[in-house]
Amino acid sequence: MGIGEFLLWIETARVDERIDAARLIARTALQQEISLDERYIAEAALSLLLDDPSPLVRGALSEVLSLSSQAPRQVLHALALDQFDVSAAVLVRSPLGDETLVEVLKRGHSQAALVIADRANLSAKVAMAVAERCGIEPCLVLITNQTAKVGLEVLARIVERHHGSADMRGALLADPRLDLILRQKLVDASSHALCSSNFIQNLIGASRAMDLENQTVADSTLDLVEFAEIEALPDYVCALRNQNRLTSALALKALVYGRIDFVATILSDLAARSEEHIRSVLVRGGETAIRALLKEIGFKGLMLQLALTALLTWRDVASGKLSIGRQELAWQLMQEAESVERNQDHNSENDDLGAFMRKIYLDITRANARSHAQEMVLQAKQDEAVALIATATLEQEIAELMLSDNIDFEDEFADALVQLQSQANGPLHETINAIGFAELRNPQVPNAGFLAEFVDTKLSNYRSAA
Repeated sequence: MGIGEFLLWIETARVDERIDAARLIARTALQQEISLDERYIAEAALSLLLDDPSPLVRGALSEVLSLSSQAPRQVLHALALDQFDVSAAVLVRSPLGDETLVEVLKRGHSQAALVIADRANLSAKVAMAVAERCGIEPCLVLITNQTAKVGLEVLARIVERHHGSADMRGALLADPRLDLILRQKLVDASSHALCSSNFIQNLIGASRAMDLENQTVADSTLDLVEFAEIEALPDYVCALRNQNRLTSALALKALVYGRIDFVATILSDLAARSEEHIRSVLVRGGETAIRALLKEIGFKGLMLQLALTALLTWRDVASGKLSIGRQELAWQLMQEAESVERNQDHNSENDDLGAFMRKIYLDITRANARSHAQEMVLQAKQDEAVALIATATLEQEIAELMLSDNIDFEDEFADALVQLQSQANGPLHETINAIGFAELRNPQVPNAGFLAEFVDTKLSNYRSAA
């Protein structure tokens, strides 16, 4: 059938006939052994079918052509831009170019965006298009696509557009590719969302909620840098400085918490000196050199003395001369600050340092208490699991004794019952009932009569003793 005849035929053919014809022509076009003339006719027929008014016909083309990497590119491009029920197969399976995929994304179809975001080996260009143009769900799919080329620029754009979504914040914070700056933005967004909620506002009031938000944001900085790579700190410190968050209070708190690498980066940034020089002063420099460095970045008075004490203390801990934790250090610094303030041996620039150190001490104490409680709960669960295993083992041993043909095991059986009683930590008769010793009354069990009498005697003795 020539092209002219085909045109006349499709004008009168039924939809089911055109579907069959579309599949046949698509398979023909994919064959490698057909001649050039036959290929030309087949591809021309495919182009005509792209304009078929029925999506079922176009969908049949999409389904067949999507199964081959040899399908004509111009036909795949047209099918990809069709309505979703036609384009779906091509978007999922076909080797489409970045330009085609970006053009599909520009059309704003949410289902098409989901499929594209989940494509294998998605390029950085298309990933950025998803981040720039798509909603929350396609972006969630994108960041969980292990083969997609999702770099920091893509993640930054997703954070910028969708940080208001709790689902997005949770997924991104669990993503190891995120840097400190982006994590800080997500923590800020989470704090704002929580503290601006009607529940919190009504519970503690707007003013207290704002204070809580500011405190949460400030505290998050030290949590973020605790396990951060040293190489990531300079950019993070620079971002904090640009946001006016790089304060002497933050530096002092970081010192108390023992975040020395973070402190060194702060000093390097504020003093405009290399980190190597700063670290050399902190590790090997004398008290005079450290004091001069702290003064250079704005420490003075009581704050200078507290910072110097903290630095020298951690240096002694690192060298093995001293064994002390941050809770003990915070207590010492709090005592020192309150003592100076009581004696009024300070100036107005250092007002409230005692309260500041007291808050740091209480925060560390509460954090240590929570950590200790969690360890105790974990240990209790482990002990319980061990006890359950031991009890199950003893139950098995008793069951084996019950089924034994040998009746010379009174002492062994008694010992097993006593052990089981101690493991179960309950009355002996409850323990026996719990493990189903009704079987002792079963005449089919070897030695059942003897065992029943034996257990009755033990229970009677137990009740008499109780």
